[in-house]
Amino acid sequence: MLDSVEQIRTQKLTEIIADKIVDLVKTGVLKPGDKLPSEAELCKKFGVSRSPLREALRSLEYIGLIDSHQGAGRFIARTALLSVERGIDWNDVLRHSPVAELMEARKYVEVLACRLAAQRATEDDISAIEEILGRLEQHHSDQSFYFSEELNLHFAIAAAAKNKPILGFMRALLDEIYKESERFKRTVPLLSEGALSLFKKLVAALKDGDSDGAAGLMLDHLESVEGTLLPDGMPDGK
Repeated sequence: MLDSVEQIRTQKLTEIIADKIVDLVKTGVLKPGDKLPSEAELCKKFGVSRSPLREALRSLEYIGLIDSHQGAGRFIARTALLSVERGIDWNDVLRHSPVAELMEARKYVEVLACRLAAQRATEDDISAIEEILGRLEQHHSDQSFYFSEELNLHFAIAAAAKNKPILGFMRALLDEIYKESERFKRTVPLLSEGALSLFKKLVAALKDGDSDGAAGLMLDHLESVEGTLLPDGMPDGK
């Protein structure tokens, strides 16, 4: 009788913070061009620590709601109202798509991001990616930690692509995919050892600027995940 009832998902603190800032723009409390208060002030206003606040601000930068200027601070983008009022509601589209279709879309988006990262990654980008890879190697037997850090690795590579629309869409896409997190965690013992070896080669390709090599390795990884998660390749429902 309750087969069609969807599970209730606990909203992440970073999403709550981001949503509050979006609401402040929608209601006109924050206007295009306005400078945001300092991180310390925002933490006090929202009653949160800096870590989730920074992640929320980064996510809003990725979708074009906030502009960050080194030395000057963060500002509500001139085009912020377009970001919150116009266009397709991609979150709604993703929310109602089966995991198999989301994984298919992920391959196109993330492989392109990896190709661009090989062309555009800075030394700081590579250092950040290598730090995450080091943590994956050190804690690969901790399933939950590995799962979380691997996700960070994917985002760090995508951030190195220096393309906000790609990164923003990828964040929304992976957020939806990983609502099925328990299913993905079950793939960790099956894939982690091979994935670590692949990630090392991928990072080397990024450092060498080998876009074809990096993109091919990412595609191999995602197809391994897809094959383990959806062994029959079926368009599973949600």
